[in-house]
This record gives sequence, structure tokens and C-alpha cells, in this order.
Amino acid sequence: MNSRKTLSEARRGNTAGKAHATAHTWQLPQILIIDVKPPFWANTCSKLCEALENFFSLVCSLAGPCRIPLLSLYVVQNQHECLLPFVQVKESFPQLQTCISELRSLPREGSFQQKGDRVMQAVQDGLQQFKQYIKHMPAGSSVNSSVEVRKGLGNSNSH
Repeated sequence: MNSRKTLSEARRGNTAGKAHATAHTWQLPQILIIDVKPPFWANTCSKLCEALENFFSLVCSLAGPCRIPLLSLYVVQNQHECLLPFVQVKESFPQLQTCISELRSLPREGSFQQKGDRVMQAVQDGLQQFKQYIKHMPAGSSVNSSVEVRKGLGNSNSH
């Protein structure tokens, strides 16, 4: 009986392992929107850029399927700007490093004049970009038709 129990446990473990692996292959593409308005950006720029660089280095070097299949990065200051159009993360470490260099070079201090909701404009632009990306994918592609939007740093209502 012990061998049957062990076999049953092994089957459950194997099934759970497959379910775990499959779940990661279907992660949503990501749009990262970074709020670089002063004074928040001056306090967080170097730490965020270092964290992103370490994260991308790790993600790009892991074996197996990438847990973030597609990524696009926007910055919001006086206007929104796409620093990184959708790329497959695993094959794009040089592009990711260039994007981080651009982030580091953004002004850390200065005046900010709020004209409308720049974050919402960046979200809308990112969604439009994603629709265009999906439209040009080959039929039967495994890219998810949904996208996740994440906003980082700052809150224009908190000053």
C-alpha cells in the first residue's frame, strides 16, 4: 500500500508541477507607467533604476518560460512618453538596459505643470499600442489578449 500511496502522491505532485508551470506561461503582458514628477523622482530614481536593472537581469537569465512575456514602459512628467514599446522581455536585455539609462537621465528636479491626467493618457496610449501589437501577431500566437497596467511612484494629488 505504501507504494500505491507514494505513486498517488507522485501523480499529484506531477500534476501540480504542470499546473504551476502552465500558469506562468500565460502571464499577462505588462504596461509599466512610472510617474517621474518632482519631488518623488529625485528621491527614488537611483533606487528604482537599480531595482529594475537587477530584476531584468534576473528575468532574462532564468531558464524556462518567461514570467513576463511582453513589457512596455511609459514615463509621465509634463507629458507621457513611451520609453519601451512592447518587447519580449527574455530576448531584450540590451533594450531594457537602454530604457533604464533613459530613465536615469530624466531630470530629477524642476517644475511640473499638471495639464490633464497624463497617467490616464499613458494608459490609453499603452492600450492602443497593445491592440496594434496583437493585430500584427500571427494567427494561433500564444500572446494573451489582455494586458495588465501598473503605475509606479508619485501621486500628483499628494503635494
